[in-house]
Amino acid sequence: MEFMGRTVQFDHPEFLSWSWVGLLAVAVVCLVAYLCRKALRDAYSHPENLNRTTRAMSLVGFLTKALLWMAAAGLLIVALASPFEEDAETSVPEGSIHLVAAFDVSLSMAAEDYRFILPTEDGAPAVGPWGNRLQMSKHVFTEQVFKVIHGNKVGLVTFTADGYPLAPLCEDLSTLRYILTQTGWMGILSAPGGGSDYGEGFKVAVQTLRRDFDPSKRQVIMIFSDGGVPEFESPEDKAIWERDLGRTIKVFEALKAECNGNVHVVVVGVGGPLYERIPVYDARTWRRVDWFPLNKEEKAKTRLEDAGLKRLAELTGGTYIWLSTEGDTTVPVDWVGALGGSRQVKGKNYLSQYPLLAAMTLVGLLLGRGLFRRHDALTLPRPSFGGRD
Repeated sequence: MEFMGRTVQFDHPEFLSWSWVGLLAVAVVCLVAYLCRKALRDAYSHPENLNRTTRAMSLVGFLTKALLWMAAAGLLIVALASPFEEDAETSVPEGSIHLVAAFDVSLSMAAEDYRFILPTEDGAPAVGPWGNRLQMSKHVFTEQVFKVIHGNKVGLVTFTADGYPLAPLCEDLSTLRYILTQTGWMGILSAPGGGSDYGEGFKVAVQTLRRDFDPSKRQVIMIFSDGGVPEFESPEDKAIWERDLGRTIKVFEALKAECNGNVHVVVVGVGGPLYERIPVYDARTWRRVDWFPLNKEEKAKTRLEDAGLKRLAELTGGTYIWLSTEGDTTVPVDWVGALGGSRQVKGKNYLSQYPLLAAMTLVGLLLGRGLFRRHDALTLPRPSFGGRD
């Protein structure tokens, strides 16, 4: 529709189609309030005194207030319908995407393979913990992947020995970015269990897609991990792990069949091929005081062990990518292509704030009007006592 020379569209035009129901309800409430007030005034024993302190009732006043309340209700309905005008074209992944990113938060992800690669905010040399594998994973996801999935749904999963669904699928990327970078919700060891099991992360990622499954969407799973093989106390435990991974693959294949193969898995190997120790910092000064484990002569060393990650990519028909520990932080990957191709679409410039502001202004004026009352004092005869003043 055209409004003041601008083409306005609505995300929810059905709200406008049924707006008459809300407007009729407001009109009925106004009429009932008018009739009740009129009945109370008529029942008052001294209407001439009542008119000194309250406004007199009139049909014109009633109609004016009723129309203003209906206008406020109409503006609220328009705001709920989410009006927008088309903006400049932007490139987005082909079709709508449901993407779940699973992050390994095991202790080995604290190794700082990227300390001298990941740029600091002010460009100064890093002080304290910096450039660990988890931080690099989140940097790539927020600074590179986010740029090509605007307007699509994203979910977050963390895992160590067990997986944890941190955030369900949603379109609020600013909140997800806040969770990734500004809170401790995605820190080292922020998932239950110990060690690292990419199979568990994959399983919870599949479950997260299942909770909001839409076969018309392209389903994408990204896994960031430094790999490794879970430690097993016995051959039976290893057999159980292999069986559970096989079951997860079957669930994934069923999901893939339901959306006609429109599913893709991207496995990202994090860390370098050389062994790295895990630094331990003083919580007050942020200076490194030791290497993990504390007070032990033999320090833990870790490196990227990607055999299992490559196997998972192979089993799912996905893609394996390595986040190199050399060069800059830009991963030479066509993320748009990796996540499903691209197309040009019109952006949306939402206008809901304007009718909402107008509605709130009208409501404020109508409510504020009731705060003002007439203050004409009643003139009562002075009592006489025995004929004396």
